[in-house]
Amino acid sequence: MSDSDYPYVGQVLAFDPTSLLLELNALGKIQPFKRRQNIAVDDVLPAQPAGLCACGCGNRVQPPRRKWARDHCSNFGYAVQDILLGNTKNIGVWLKRQLLAAGRPICCAGCEKKSPRYDVDHKLAVALGGGGRWLDNYQLLCPSCHAQKTTNDRKLIAAARRRQPQLQLLPST
Repeated sequence: MSDSDYPYVGQVLAFDPTSLLLELNALGKIQPFKRRQNIAVDDVLPAQPAGLCACGCGNRVQPPRRKWARDHCSNFGYAVQDILLGNTKNIGVWLKRQLLAAGRPICCAGCEKKSPRYDVDHKLAVALGGGGRWLDNYQLLCPSCHAQKTTNDRKLIAAARRRQPQLQLLPST
């Protein structure tokens, strides 16, 4: 089966999370200095009034269903939640789908070479406030490029701590 067999895939890839992230930030639900978030699916897509589907498709929810009109509606909601939670295993799958949908090859974002394995990397390190972001803050890196980026990130984190020692950054690992 391909992604075209799953209607929610295109919906996730086209999703603009800007207003959702602003709302979750305002409610204190996003912790930018934490790798994993604690966000419920009801925080992401709350139940809608008048029996409408929570995904925003506009369809009515028919009993015995309570929140989602169709299976792909709930798949969409849980995929959005999973990305915001910071589940890097699944984020890697979404990054690959995003590249393929754009007609680009799956390769390292650093060296642009194909690799037997890719690590999911935060473009803006979590220790610098890169937690709780959308797909645009993640990239696939080969292990070599990931190690180099991690070294560079550690230097940036150390410099930030020297400039602002009161800054609440994650401890060095």
